[in-house]
Amino acid sequence: MSTDCRRTRTALQLYLDGRLDPRRLAGLETHLRGCAACREELFALETLSDSLADLRMIEEPANLTALILTRVASYEVSKRAKAEAVELARAQRQFGPRWGDAVLAAVLATMSTVLFVLLDPQLREAAPMAAARAFPNVVALLSMRGPGSIAWVAWVVWIATGLLLTLWLAGAEVRASWRRSLSERLAQLPLPRGA
Repeated sequence: MSTDCRRTRTALQLYLDGRLDPRRLAGLETHLRGCAACREELFALETLSDSLADLRMIEEPANLTALILTRVASYEVSKRAKAEAVELARAQRQFGPRWGDAVLAAVLATMSTVLFVLLDPQLREAAPMAAARAFPNVVALLSMRGPGSIAWVAWVVWIATGLLLTLWLAGAEVRASWRRSLSERLAQLPLPRGA
């Protein structure tokens, strides 16, 4: 394909639309008389233009722009809401209170209490008898004076401190989520008779 053919093919659509300036028009018509390939291209474009001329243009709805903008806005809102939900779920999984954490805190508190009892000779001697008397009545054990009650108080304080420290480090959003979850679970518990 020669340079003249390339220039001619870029000007053919302007020629068909009647928008080619007179100076270029004379050169185009001269080239078309001598080039069969460009005449075929012009014939194909004329055939296509004639077949498209019979088609009726579809009128766009008056509110098309508003519909498009509304759809784009709702898509953005739903996309943002999904991203926030995923982020919140990830934060809750990462910092939320879990039963496994509570069990681990209780086990660690129990192990430290047992270690505390084993290292103190007086507590080691009093622990078996205190445990035998106290397990049926834990409240009485916690309120009585003596070496056995110190270990129980230390165990309870250790668990409470661990839970409070965990909630403090987790942040306000996780604490609010934990309170909501706890209140929902407590609401599901059956009320005692007569309440």
